[in-house]
Amino acid sequence: MEKSVKIGEGMAQQTPELLTGSRIRERRLALRVKQGALAEVVGISPSYLNLIEHNHRKIGGKLLLALARALKVETAALTEGADAGISELLDAAAGALGNVPAETDRIDEMVARFPGWTALIAAQEARARSLEGQIEALRDRLAHDPALAEAMHEALSSVAAIRSTADILVHEADLDPAWRGRFHRNLHEEAERLSVRVTGLLAQFEAPGAGAEVSALKDTVEVMFEAAGHYFPEIEDGGAPAIAAVLRRGAGMASGHAPTLSPTLTLSPTPTPAHAPIPAPAHALARVRLEAYADDAARL
Repeated sequence: MEKSVKIGEGMAQQTPELLTGSRIRERRLALRVKQGALAEVVGISPSYLNLIEHNHRKIGGKLLLALARALKVETAALTEGADAGISELLDAAAGALGNVPAETDRIDEMVARFPGWTALIAAQEARARSLEGQIEALRDRLAHDPALAEAMHEALSSVAAIRSTADILVHEADLDPAWRGRFHRNLHEEAERLSVRVTGLLAQFEAPGAGAEVSALKDTVEVMFEAAGHYFPEIEDGGAPAIAAVLRRGAGMASGHAPTLSPTLTLSPTPTPAHAPIPAPAHALARVRLEAYADDAARL
């Protein structure tokens, strides 16, 4: 969770504004539970849980109880203010470095006496968790993402071709001028291809937005959801029949704006324009996600 922290401001100005959705997200990240897994446990779609976590939906009743049970906390820890969440973050920060002693039995006293420093430490711990999650996501990409593996293979193929051509030019002193010119052209063309491929490869590692999944196919669908802020007013008003119109408009256009999208959220090495249609391989997945969104909107 990202929020502005000013040292010296009272906790009364900071903690009461932490909303239930933000606390749910903090607790989920603390337990290292994926958004989709938590949504499945409580019986809602990942899209609707994302709306809750970003405080776009109110929550209470049975759903709040189910989330509290799944996150192994009392409902009060999610609804009554930031003290429980702040204390949990401070306790986690104290345990992160086992060789640094911290008075964990005096956390409540610290919250009351030093609200500014408390908020700062808690924010840093939350940020550290977020970065750890990004590192884990990149590790998964390196191990399992077929698009990344293909980009790496293409880059290495270009390197091998350049090396082979350069070897011929260096060691064949009596090479026919026509052939030498051909090899020079090949070298130039392969170098240009390598530049494009390496650029695409580097784009794969640019940081994705909050809540983006690792799977390349799911990432493509996440472009649309992230760009729209996980909110589709057409579906809210018109229900499932509006899904086709949202899909036709494509990534980034559902909410009437066209933000810049991260190239890591595309199946190809090049950035996807905000107005681009959803690629065919991901179209079915996008429809399933939107249908679940429509069901949640109608039910809740």
